[in-house]
Parts: sequence; structure tokens; C-alpha cells
Amino acid sequence: MLFSYNLSLGAFDTAGLGDKHYPLAACLFLIASIFLIVIMLNFLVAVISDTFARVQEVSMNTMYQNMAELIVENEDIADQDELRKMDSQGDYLYMSFIEGLDADGEEIDIEIDDLRNMLEDKTENIDNQIAKLLEII
Repeated sequence: MLFSYNLSLGAFDTAGLGDKHYPLAACLFLIASIFLIVIMLNFLVAVISDTFARVQEVSMNTMYQNMAELIVENEDIADQDELRKMDSQGDYLYMSFIEGLDADGEEIDIEIDDLRNMLEDKTENIDNQIAKLLEII
């Protein structure tokens, strides 16, 4: 491994070969350098693909966990009788309504009107009290 690292940095000794075998040594250096580049790129691809596989596995688990949480949340919100009725029909879309309200929400409109009337009465009382205070001053 140390020889391969030194060879990739260009540290090779051709003094022992002499002048006669220098072209062979240069050719071997070139082949070894290309081979090391291919090996190192293969190692890099392996590391990246392993990391990608781990991230994909975690993302799939997270997606399934979020889906399960949504199902549990919807089952808690929905009326149990309605769920049983929809399950028996084979429907997969569950709808929930606030208990005590009809589909039009008329009771909410009535409560909003009552609240508006109460605020108008309070505002009128405050205006009257301010007018009395201004008369005194």
C-alpha cells in the first residue's frame, strides 16, 4: 500500500535499473498510474454509493413513519361509527366534522353573530360612559 501511495505521488527509483531499462520503467510507471487512478475512482464510487444507500433507507423509513403518524392522527380525529361505516363500504377517504355542527356550519354563524352583537353592545356602553365623562368635564 505504501509503495502504491509513493508511486501515485511520483516517488519511484529507477537508479537500480540503469539506462538500459529506463523505457520499460517509464512504461510500467504509466500503466501503474492509470491502474491506481481507476482503483481510487472505484473506491470513491463505492463510498458515495454506500452513503447514498444509507440515506435512501433512512428517507424511506421516515416517509413510512410520517404516513403512519397521519393515519393514527386521522383515526383519533374521526368519529368511530363513521370510520366503521366507511371501512365496511371500502372507502379510503375519511372526513371529519366538528361535533354538534351541521355541514353548513350554521351554529358557527349564529355564535359569530352573537359575539358581534355582544361586542357592539359593549362598544355602545363604553361610548355612553365616555360621553357622560365628557359632560362632567
